[in-house]
Amino acid sequence: MESEFSSSGSKRDRDGNSKDGPLGEQPDDELTIPRAAMNKMIKELLPNIRVANEARELVLNCCSEFIHLISSESNDICNNQQKKTISAEHVLLALDKLGYGDFRKDAEEVLTEC
Repeated sequence: MESEFSSSGSKRDRDGNSKDGPLGEQPDDELTIPRAAMNKMIKELLPNIRVANEARELVLNCCSEFIHLISSESNDICNNQQKKTISAEHVLLALDKLGYGDFRKDAEEVLTEC
């Protein structure tokens, strides 16, 4: 993993440099799913269950990492095929290549709904 938390709680890169922006903001290159959207999904999926803030943060980070992983692999597949635009097929191939083939059927169903 590229970054670690220091003992003070701020993110640091491999060289130990702080990755936090002014006032503890995340750098622009570190995109995540909006917390409000994640909270809404959790509330809809688990309406009668309380979810701790730490757990919400963990889910948010896992989702962001998963999206980054799939996007990076899709981009590699796209580049290997000498294409300039990532297509749905590249994403489906990335799911298979990364061992998430079990999600392919669900992803194809979502694709047909679009």
